[in-house]
Amino acid sequence: MRFELIDGRHVGGYVSVGSCWKPGEMTATDFTAEGEKGNALPLLSETAAFWPDGSAKWIRHTFSSELAGSWVEIKSAKAQPPYEDIAILDCPEGKRIQAGRLSLTLPNAGSRDMARDVCVDGQKRISAIYPLLKLESREHEGEIESITVFNCLARIDKVDIEAAKDRVCAIKYEGVLDSREDKMPFSARMLLGADSLDIRYEFTFFYDGNPEKDFVKGLGLVYLSVLQGAKYNRHIKLATDREVFHEEAMYIKCEHPRTPRGLAEKQNAGQLLSCVAGSAESAYIAEVYERLPVWRRYILNQPNELSYVVSKQTHRECSAVRAMSGRRAPGALALGSENGTLLVGIKDFWQLYPAALEADDIDADEAFVTAWFKSPFCEALDFGHYDTRAYRFECNEGFSEPDPRPQGIAFTCECYTLLTDGLADDEALCRFASRTQKPAVYMEKPEYYHDKRAFGYWSLPGYDTPAKRLLEEQMAAAVEFYKSEIENRGWYGLLDYGDIMHTFDSSRHKWFYDFGGWAWQNTELVPTYWLWLYFLRTGREDVYTLAEAMSRHCSETDCYHFGPYKGLGSRHNVRHWGCPCKEPRIGMAGHHRPMYYLVGDRRIGDCMHEAVSAAGSWANGLHSYRDVDGTKHLAVRTGPDWASFLSNWMTEYERTLSEAALSKIQNGINGIASAPMGLGSGPHFAFEPESGRMEYIGEFTENIHLSVCMGEPQVYLEAIDALGSEELKKLVRDYGKLYSMSDEERREHFGSMTEGKEFSMNCLTAAIALVCSYLGGDPVPAQKGWRALADSSPLHRSDAGFKPEKLLAVTSEGKKLYEIEWISTGYVAQWCLSIMLALELCPDSMPEAQLFGGIRSV
Repeated sequence: MRFELIDGRHVGGYVSVGSCWKPGEMTATDFTAEGEKGNALPLLSETAAFWPDGSAKWIRHTFSSELAGSWVEIKSAKAQPPYEDIAILDCPEGKRIQAGRLSLTLPNAGSRDMARDVCVDGQKRISAIYPLLKLESREHEGEIESITVFNCLARIDKVDIEAAKDRVCAIKYEGVLDSREDKMPFSARMLLGADSLDIRYEFTFFYDGNPEKDFVKGLGLVYLSVLQGAKYNRHIKLATDREVFHEEAMYIKCEHPRTPRGLAEKQNAGQLLSCVAGSAESAYIAEVYERLPVWRRYILNQPNELSYVVSKQTHRECSAVRAMSGRRAPGALALGSENGTLLVGIKDFWQLYPAALEADDIDADEAFVTAWFKSPFCEALDFGHYDTRAYRFECNEGFSEPDPRPQGIAFTCECYTLLTDGLADDEALCRFASRTQKPAVYMEKPEYYHDKRAFGYWSLPGYDTPAKRLLEEQMAAAVEFYKSEIENRGWYGLLDYGDIMHTFDSSRHKWFYDFGGWAWQNTELVPTYWLWLYFLRTGREDVYTLAEAMSRHCSETDCYHFGPYKGLGSRHNVRHWGCPCKEPRIGMAGHHRPMYYLVGDRRIGDCMHEAVSAAGSWANGLHSYRDVDGTKHLAVRTGPDWASFLSNWMTEYERTLSEAALSKIQNGINGIASAPMGLGSGPHFAFEPESGRMEYIGEFTENIHLSVCMGEPQVYLEAIDALGSEELKKLVRDYGKLYSMSDEERREHFGSMTEGKEFSMNCLTAAIALVCSYLGGDPVPAQKGWRALADSSPLHRSDAGFKPEKLLAVTSEGKKLYEIEWISTGYVAQWCLSIMLALELCPDSMPEAQLFGGIRSV
């Protein structure tokens, strides 16, 4: 297996890749790795998922990207070569970790600090690393509003060493950011390796405050950086979208006495000034040292996606001076002195605005360097709702009772740290900034994942017929359109970046950003599946970036991680948590499995495990019960509810081989199979969360349209293969037949049970017919499914389809902005996803290009 660095990504630090295996193909976890220079790499290999026979389905491999270079070849071995492992020793404060040149103390639970006494070659470089929350409290008394900002003291309650071998160490922390009131939980991970001076943090904030009083003013990681030497040898550098910003705490430039020629130039070139006793240079510096201003504090603040400002102060009580401004900062800082440089960066810095980087007290023995995930120099985050009521019918908000609770939602940020010897030059900072924004991602060829049926069934690109060329062109155009919309519409921000809008408002020439259930998409109709599978078939870095950002956002901010709705998510709304419909389909594990298995993201693993709780949380929702003949039942729909539970249980089973998860799956299958129309029955069944049992309670006419368009075909196909379930295979095949029948045929087979039910064939239902043909061999359902996709082609809506042709505006910079008046994200995601499935399952049933709206050249 040869995994290559995808275009546009940069090496640096430790990364993970996932290898995929067929049933029974791999049972060991001993592997060797070789980088592009032919060098052997230390490698940590861990089984991430299993087949039911216990063989590996996915294996996570972690290694140094700097040692690997542009590719890494991983091979199975009888035994893994011995490496000098990371040493973990007990000490009075906790544990001392020795990882090559880098060492640090991991404090015991109860501490504020995530790490202490970080040393390079035994020399202390960072005294402590700890999280800091600035919580803004607002109180109203009449017309008077009082605002108080608290610097909260964090407390770490749990420290877990998840991995510590083969020169890799992964540590998980859990605690609260406000120990004063025991609230605002957090979870974090630290990753380090023995061949690197990098420390990577993945930090998750959970909101559990009162949205009327508790506002997040600032949130960040603080580094107490140890500095040495004179103030004029303290250098601050910031990566920007222009030149590197570079200054010194004390600039040796003086009008009187005049600075000797070359001294300031030497300092600005990043050279340490060495005062040799008796020299004229030394005498001059000694004369002016106490007379020149000292700039103790620097701040890079990015309040939005369009601007940043660099400011500095001599003292906190003094006015700040604006030093520089620009548009989009990469989000990397370097603070150096005579003992070396600390580099700190935030991934997706400007995309996740408001963010900031700060260096304070840089003239002291210890400076405070803070990576602000939420900038305290901007307005506080408000977790309240956009209105005091819900708009059930007026704005498609589901229910008349509003339930926009934010307690339990989260967001995750990534922070990169690097320690260097000497002063880091501009090139080193720019390299660090590049890999912070675009860290290394290694992938095999699309054919590798396709052959392994990674994440189910999807096609490789094909251009050998006019119809295929037309479809590939339209799918590519859809991705390009959303890439441009993210930029043109400014879909950025700490609580928004990664999500996309639901429906376009052609009257206002903008998306329905303020219209209840038509605002943010929140995974509805699975754009996650669309983007991840499109990435797998193309290997494109820009598509990976879209999919990664969507999974990061949707797995955190759209879902509940604790409380009565744990494992559920909020349906599409103006605020991501605003809709009263709390649904298992939004938090379904299947959305984000690619991010977990392809690049080994451990936080996504947490979210997938939390999704298992959705079945137990379902009873707390507003539409969880059905009254049948006077009996109240806790009820779920076969799709999307049970299908979402199936995705969660299947994922839990493959990760842990949990018999409890498998039993719930089987109990559900048995209950559905006993109903007269299988998956077509109901769709509401009485549900028992503890066992997963489903009981038929009759036929209902509402919500049929949701049964097969929320990723159900993809979930069913993967589950059939993963579990080897003939019962589920028959249920899915029969369900596709039901959709493929005419009304007369359904009445003939099932009598009045299908009356009032909408089993029409369209782009939202075509996939289940295609699956039916694939599983059963009957070509008729596939022909009907393909025809539905052709009839719903975007080329029937406009001559260019997903290529926007209507000019909306021209910006002041001359950039042309286009629109597609009829666009909706659910339609785009479902059509593209179904096309990728149809090309794989039933290519021989594909209609001629003309039926899709004409032939377009690629």
